[in-house]
Amino acid sequence: SGNAASEAARFARANGAELVSCSCPDNPTWDMRTVEVKVIVYAHIPGLGKVAVRASSRATFDPLALLDGASELGVAP
Repeated sequence: SGNAASEAARFARANGAELVSCSCPDNPTWDMRTVEVKVIVYAHIPGLGKVAVRASSRATFDPLALLDGASELGVAP
């Protein structure tokens, strides 16, 4: 329902993390695009206390791939 960055933040929160950055520019075209996110979560480590754990992920999204499944869903491309 929101833009890509707000959706990335929502997914991070749902998984107990915090979104640090999102390279996910709006792209209204049917071109492939790559999205990269970085998150942080704080873990309690006995003897060390609160430790920041960082992760990053990159994914390629192909909007045209949605059309491949559209007929299965009864949606016209």
